[in-house]
Amino acid sequence: MMFEFSSGKRRTRRNNHIVPSPASIESLETRSLLSAGPVVTIPGAVTGAGGQLEITNPRNPISWTAIPNATSYDVWVSDVESRVRTLLAEGLPSQFQEFTPTADYQLGESRIWVRANFADRTSSNWSTPVEVLLKTTPSLTIASGKVDGNQTPITWTSVNGARAFEIFVSNQTDLSSTVYRVPNQVVARDAAGNAIPDGKGSVLREEVREFYLSGAVTLPATAPRTITDVTNDPEMIISVANHGLKTGEQVRISGVTGNTAANGTWFVTRVDANRIRLRGIAGSGNYTGGGQLVQLTQLRSEIAMAQYKVYVRSVDDAVPGRPSQWSAAVDIEQAPAVQIRRPVGQTFGTPITLEWSAVDQATHYEVLVKRPGTPDSAALFNPKYLQGTSFTLPTTQLITLSFSGTPTSGTFQLQFTIPGDPARTLTTRALPWNATGADIRAAISGLGIAGATVRTLKAGDNPVHEITISRAAEPLQVVAVPLLQQGQLSAVSRQTFTDWGSLEYKVRARRLTQVTDVAVSGNPESGTFTLTLKTPGKTVVTQVSDAIPFNATATEVQSVLRKLPGFETVIVRSQGTPGLNGTVRYSIVIPQLVNPVEVTVQSALNQGTAVVERSRTSPEVVGQWSSTATITTDNVPRVQVPLSNVYTSRTPTIVLSKVDQAARYDIWVERHLATTVFLKTTWASNEFTFPTDLPAGRYTLYARAVSVRGEVSKWSDAYTFTCTGGAPVIVDPVNNSSSANPLPQIRWESVKEAKTYEIMIALIGKNFNFLRQSGLSGNTFSPNAPLNAGDYRVWVRGVTADDKTLPWSDPVNFTVT
Repeated sequence: MMFEFSSGKRRTRRNNHIVPSPASIESLETRSLLSAGPVVTIPGAVTGAGGQLEITNPRNPISWTAIPNATSYDVWVSDVESRVRTLLAEGLPSQFQEFTPTADYQLGESRIWVRANFADRTSSNWSTPVEVLLKTTPSLTIASGKVDGNQTPITWTSVNGARAFEIFVSNQTDLSSTVYRVPNQVVARDAAGNAIPDGKGSVLREEVREFYLSGAVTLPATAPRTITDVTNDPEMIISVANHGLKTGEQVRISGVTGNTAANGTWFVTRVDANRIRLRGIAGSGNYTGGGQLVQLTQLRSEIAMAQYKVYVRSVDDAVPGRPSQWSAAVDIEQAPAVQIRRPVGQTFGTPITLEWSAVDQATHYEVLVKRPGTPDSAALFNPKYLQGTSFTLPTTQLITLSFSGTPTSGTFQLQFTIPGDPARTLTTRALPWNATGADIRAAISGLGIAGATVRTLKAGDNPVHEITISRAAEPLQVVAVPLLQQGQLSAVSRQTFTDWGSLEYKVRARRLTQVTDVAVSGNPESGTFTLTLKTPGKTVVTQVSDAIPFNATATEVQSVLRKLPGFETVIVRSQGTPGLNGTVRYSIVIPQLVNPVEVTVQSALNQGTAVVERSRTSPEVVGQWSSTATITTDNVPRVQVPLSNVYTSRTPTIVLSKVDQAARYDIWVERHLATTVFLKTTWASNEFTFPTDLPAGRYTLYARAVSVRGEVSKWSDAYTFTCTGGAPVIVDPVNNSSSANPLPQIRWESVKEAKTYEIMIALIGKNFNFLRQSGLSGNTFSPNAPLNAGDYRVWVRGVTADDKTLPWSDPVNFTVT
């Protein structure tokens, strides 16, 4: 956030009421009438409306006439609306009759006095006050280009003192506009939401310098809070210590890695004091770290993907407020990055289908798939205008034609069935039994099946040909129809997925938009009109709307058009006055999926006309790329090995790498030196928790994934770990270590089932029960009194919530020197 602090005593004029003037200012204004002091002038000021002096320089100089025998001068500036002093410069050298402030005037009207000081410590009366109006325009500081206006703030600079700022957002894509009024001088609050006082007890107020296009302003003075975990339940649950949020409030999350779908602006449901649920948001992977959460004010709406021109102006604290000129425009594109849904990491996909979340108002999506480490220019696939939110990587269908029995004459045909509703069956022309690969390819291409290649694996008496066809959808069914005098022909088809190994992919959204204006004019009194929407292309599609009343609202016209197939997301706005003797213009925003739509009007109005005034295609909006996801066809699950292969929990949880499209995971566990399998089971998720207590000992685990289609991966590499059976593991001090510290800190790995811990320290050879303490809530302990030099042994055990004791840890010996 960008805020500037100032006292509430200097700012309450923003609340449209007058603050009682300080006694010093009252006295000053009274004495200024008694006798003339220096004559004040404002260099560069111009006379505005009503004779008001106006300046644009927030640090405009102040000049005055010289007073004989003056040794110095004082300058006093106050805010006219609030009657609060904003500047006092004392003891300015007598040789100067001009002063340039080192701080800005307040926005709006200021009153300026100057007086002379003499060697005998007396002063002249204050000058006749001069009132000057500061009129400056804020400057936008956000960079032009692609942004996500719902996540990235619009920022600006301005002198202090505005009651409010107005943000003018002009949508260049659908030719609409919105003005947002941002209140200035909001109460400064700490992270707990309490107002922050200044040193005199007045409320601090903050100058606002940022705004989100979604209508959100970050709550002032609330520092970002650290996210410690993100889990999927299936909605995402965010862990933030003492978040203080209530159900229905909104947050902005950024910086989460791994489970990146958490990043964004969301409504929340409170789970408990340390956790919130993101409403309706599913995870996109496993959380790997990072993340901050900021609480927001209420959002008005999310803005659509489009090109915008943004302007800002200030409104000062006069009544009514005086607006400044609009700033220069900044051109931005609301181009949010696509959120990838799946797959991420290992996958069973055959074929692989990439899926992502829809972007509001996007009409197409671009996908780029490449090998890791290669440039984008070396992409394997790069379709730029996909419709929908998925893309299936092409697979290969192999058809093997094998002759046997040594044919000597005759012909054959190939019959292909193309899946669909209904399915289509196509048959090639008759081919001689000894047709070449080129002949077979030409016959298949003649059916309209593109991209087929034919390779002759064996020539001669019994030839063998291999036909390759790229398929992104279901495989074709193929049947060989031989008409041979001797011999046989078989056609064996199989669909194969080329083992890509590892791939990287990313996605971005595109928007193509058309805006058509339909005007109803001529003072109609009754009647209706219809709209015809014709989509050109290989097959022309024509849609005719229901009859629209002459006095229809924009919402009613939109409802009629959204009934037409393919136009379910049309947006209609209107200008003018619909109704009797009215004139209205409807702006129809049409997502352009193929080619520009031709719109015509057929009217049956009683007096008046309905015509298409103009139709234009907006510049294409191209979104930002999503984060890059890596996928691999290596679908063998692997244990996500922790820092230590020792588990203190009685029922430890072992996390496997998640395999996309896995229906379950087979788990095989062997106990060290045992002759039989300890456990063999299946598990629905990649986080396996042992269903019963594990006795202390060493174990080896193997896992494999089983796909939704019944495919089985290879078994994982052996994962060997130790289970303590619920006993803690002391990690500090190290066994048999020594230290001069008489207050050693004992630290151990916590136990999931333990609510508290008990520690016992023995003075070896002298006092077995030297120190014993229970009820420890953390996983560290340090003696209250220094230990004497000697050899010690320490044990720790956990105690459950129902007061059951868990096993003691292995002892650790240490020496205090």
